[in-house]
Amino acid sequence: MADKYICVSNVAKRLNCSRQYVYTLIKSGKLDAYRIGAKYGFRVSESALMNFVKARKVTAANFNTY
Repeated sequence: MADKYICVSNVAKRLNCSRQYVYTLIKSGKLDAYRIGAKYGFRVSESALMNFVKARKVTAANFNTY
């Protein structure tokens, strides 16, 4: 099955954060993205978004409050 590609605005909604923060994640290399033409900007694949979320799973072993 082919991956779906999500625009930055929709990624921000799904992560409950700002679009600027999504761009920061992309620029830092923490979130993989593709530039789809100059007009359409960046797109994030569904699998890249799920990998990003899974990599940030918190468990009792890695739970740290500041």
